[in-house]
Amino acid sequence: MNPSQFSLHYITRVFNASLDKLEKFQHKIEPSKIDLSRIRNSKHILGLVLTYYINYGLSLRKTALILYEIHDIKISHQTIANYAQAASHLLFPWMDNYKHNFNSYQCGDETYVKVLSKKAYVFFMCDVKKKIITSYRIYMKRDTFSAIDAFYSVLRKFKKIPEDLEFVVDGNPIYKAAQQYFQLKRIFFKVTQVIGLTNDDPVSKQHRPAKPTY
Repeated sequence: MNPSQFSLHYITRVFNASLDKLEKFQHKIEPSKIDLSRIRNSKHILGLVLTYYINYGLSLRKTALILYEIHDIKISHQTIANYAQAASHLLFPWMDNYKHNFNSYQCGDETYVKVLSKKAYVFFMCDVKKKIITSYRIYMKRDTFSAIDAFYSVLRKFKKIPEDLEFVVDGNPIYKAAQQYFQLKRIFFKVTQVIGLTNDDPVSKQHRPAKPTY
C-alpha cells in the first residue's frame, strides 16, 4: 500500500482585513499640494481647463494649446495637471459618498491602466438598471483584497443591503473569494460569473447583457 495515494490536501484561506480597515481604506486620500482657492488664474480659467482636459479627454499639451490658440490663455501643461489633480481630491469624496438609490442588480469588471508608467488595475462596479457607476477603484494588484474592497465600496452605499443583491462579474476567482470573506462577516449577496466571450451556457446568455452596461 502506497501511503501517498491516500494523502489529503486542504486549502485554507485566512482573511486579515477587518471591516474597520476597509472603511479606513475608503477614506485614504492624500491631501493635494495645490490649494485651488489660492491659484493665480481665475475660476473661469480653471473651469476651461477642467472642461477641455476632463470632459473632452484631451491630453495635457493639447489642452494647453487650445487654451492659447482659442482663448489666448497661456498656461503650462504641468499647471493643467496640477489643477486636475487638486480638483479630483475635492470631487472624489463628494461623488463617492453621494447617496444614490441603487438597484440590487450590479455588474463589475476590471481592466488595465497605467499609473506613473506602472501597470495597475481599475475595478468598476455599475448599477445595471440605472446605468450608474457605483464604484471605481484603482489598485496596483488584481488580488482578493482588491475585489473585497471593490465590493465593499458598493455595499457601504446601501442604507440597507438588499436580500436579492447580485453582482455579475467575470470568471476571476478573486470575486468568489471576496464573497466568502463577506459571508464570514454575515453579509450575504450573490455572485454570478459570466465565463468567456461567448454565450456557451444558460448563465452567460442570461447575464452577459449586464456586462456592456458601462
